[in-house]
Amino acid sequence: MRKLQRLQAVRAIAASAVVIDHVLGLCVSSHALPETFNTVDWSIGHLGVDVFFVISGFIMIRMARDKYAGMAGARAFVWDRISRIVPVYWIAIILSALLIGRNQPISSGNIIKSLLFIPYLDKSANLMRPILALGWTLNYEMFFYIIFSLSLMLRRSATFPAILIALLALVLIGSTFHTLMPYAEPETLAQFWTDPIILFFGLGIVIGFFEDQLTALLPVPPFQIFAIVGVLALTVGVSVMSKLTYPMPLAWQAGYALASGVCVLLCITRRDLPPSPLTRFLVARGDDSFCTYVFQFLILSACYPIIYELKNRIFLPYIIVLFAVISANIVGWATNTYLARPMTRAFRRPHSIGR
Repeated sequence: MRKLQRLQAVRAIAASAVVIDHVLGLCVSSHALPETFNTVDWSIGHLGVDVFFVISGFIMIRMARDKYAGMAGARAFVWDRISRIVPVYWIAIILSALLIGRNQPISSGNIIKSLLFIPYLDKSANLMRPILALGWTLNYEMFFYIIFSLSLMLRRSATFPAILIALLALVLIGSTFHTLMPYAEPETLAQFWTDPIILFFGLGIVIGFFEDQLTALLPVPPFQIFAIVGVLALTVGVSVMSKLTYPMPLAWQAGYALASGVCVLLCITRRDLPPSPLTRFLVARGDDSFCTYVFQFLILSACYPIIYELKNRIFLPYIIVLFAVISANIVGWATNTYLARPMTRAFRRPHSIGR
């Protein structure tokens, strides 16, 4: 399977966007920035997550086409995902629990649910969040992987429509007991697993399924990485000017899906030209993006007391944002190089890849 360099670069951008979201959120909550920045921070973070989900669906359908099929393929796919995600995520969960546990008690039930990717309602925030709060996206990822692995048991030609039908059916079923307009955050397991956000995976699957046709039809813009950043910045700018509120209305979620889809499409249009030095750097950070995302809480926990103590310094928030992005990517590189990759190799070594 040909590796799309620019897709990895976009993963790096998305991971850093989520870091920016969380740091700006800390600045607002500590009054280092006015509340008007709320729309800026969560729109940046929402776009980062949306891009991740679209990329995930895109990559999965490519893998199914080139690598996995049948019962053996489904088993291989499940083990591939478990060995890549679970050990690293469990370490992050345990570290997060140790940090949080210094200030407040944590129930063993919530720890177990977090480790098993089972969503539950965090009553303090009134959101479905695990102990490691940003792990809510991984709860969706693992749920999508379950659906995807089941579809691999079907004949190859049925995999693509089966996944789309399953995702659409879940959202439609969910809409019968969880009104979508006005949209509200899920508060139960059923609402969580039928939330329209799962359709972002479906969008990525559609792009991946028609990749060859889209590559032939789409124009090739110059400076694709800058074009992608421009799409994301324009979407955030429109959100801020429109005074978009959270939770995001369903129509706006569709607009964010369009922006995320365009970012992925911009990654698959050019195949012949070598990547620029910037792209090569971002590709390397994209390889680290999962660890950057998961372990950013270590940087955020260090940033909060600094923000709180020095919140009256006018340029502090912007300096902290830059520091957090750089530090989170360094931590992502270190944990990916010295933790994630060795652990993944160790877990995969005893298992052969099924075909």
